[in-house]
Amino acid sequence: MTLDLRQLRFAVTAADTSSFLRASKQLNVKQSTLSKKVAALEHRLGITLFERSTRGVAPTDAATLGAQTKDTGSGQFVYENGTILGRRVIESTHATAGTVYVGIWQECLIDMWGGLDLIIDPYSAWASGIVNIYASQLADVAVRHLGAFSAITLTP
Repeated sequence: MTLDLRQLRFAVTAADTSSFLRASKQLNVKQSTLSKKVAALEHRLGITLFERSTRGVAPTDAATLGAQTKDTGSGQFVYENGTILGRRVIESTHATAGTVYVGIWQECLIDMWGGLDLIIDPYSAWASGIVNIYASQLADVAVRHLGAFSAITLTP
């Protein structure tokens, strides 16, 4: 998924000002343009970023991460002690192609049950002297708010 940086700037400014009108004035664009760009971003991400009312806009839970403290002047999120805005972050360069799921993982419920199954396989790599050991455990996964997650397809 390719994201338009202008759309992201519009959404962050709207969150910071709590108003599409104030954000549009600050960014020197028409309010209708800003509103359409934010709606296009929401559609692209598959989540609602703002609750709209006659008083202005308020970021939804899914958008809260983007509207909180940033490094002063740079507009980038602060990465400290393995977290961004108090949420644990795992850095990885392993995702080179396929689908990556991003979201607010507190909205995901995982219940593990049963015992840990160990499978010892001395046969599949016997020529190299390697014994493979596989571990598996059954788990149930549920999502409380589907809008808290989005899938990004990566292409090599």
